[in-house]
Amino acid sequence: MTMRTYLETTINRILNSSVNSACREQRLAELRDTISSIVPDIADQCTTGELMPPWPNIVRSRHSVQVKLMEAAVSRLDTVSPISVVDIGDSAGTHLRYLMGLNSNREFQSLSINLDPIAIEKIRSIGLMAIQVRIESMYDHPEFISDADIYLCFETLEHLCDPVTFLHDLASNTTGRYLILSMPYLRKSRVGLHQLRAQPGHIMTDRQQPFAAESTHIFELCPEDWNLVFKFAGWRVVESIRYTQYPKHNPLWLARFLWRRLNFDGHYVVILQPDDSISSQYLDW
Repeated sequence: MTMRTYLETTINRILNSSVNSACREQRLAELRDTISSIVPDIADQCTTGELMPPWPNIVRSRHSVQVKLMEAAVSRLDTVSPISVVDIGDSAGTHLRYLMGLNSNREFQSLSINLDPIAIEKIRSIGLMAIQVRIESMYDHPEFISDADIYLCFETLEHLCDPVTFLHDLASNTTGRYLILSMPYLRKSRVGLHQLRAQPGHIMTDRQQPFAAESTHIFELCPEDWNLVFKFAGWRVVESIRYTQYPKHNPLWLARFLWRRLNFDGHYVVILQPDDSISSQYLDW
């Protein structure tokens, strides 16, 4: 085993142990096990490539906190049938399968939206409806559901050039009840664009290779700043969770330095409801 391989293996073990401990501490382990039984294999979750260990477990742990708030929203719709759900930016239909598996006694109408034809094909291949369209123009698509009970949009806002307009347009062009979002959790806001930053051991040059939205974070905001954006764009926070990928009450807490170096502290997940009390006062939409 080379030194590089040894270091990578050690880091992966620390990250995996950290996430497992964090899930237990944040009372997500049981839910993670349950959704794992519903969709056992998520290696092809991303269209950019197959998830290699320990990343399926790391991603599944993130899914568990997203599903926790999805279930909270469904519980608020106890008299609605069928429940209509639109997943904006869906890459594999995984969250919709979780939702239907956890609520087998409820009826659902679902729609997935993505611009990537590979993602659309994956979702359709498991029997779910999906449309290939840019989110900026999804409202004009004949199959778009403008009155969905729940809109999902996970790990997408940070990839958008203009997340404020996206949120305001969604509030203005739909009559949905809830919007559930998740974004990377950072303590301080920053501009991402990591492709343009010099990495350790490398020198930035002017010869930047092409890069796409799926691999590009633009605005990486802290929860407080996201909350301001939500309010400004026409939404109010109903419920929120700051999920950390490391525990806070055992020695693996030190893994936070590794997470901040390689990824993020965790993820910020929110349930929003439309509220134009602030956005309607802004004169220049």
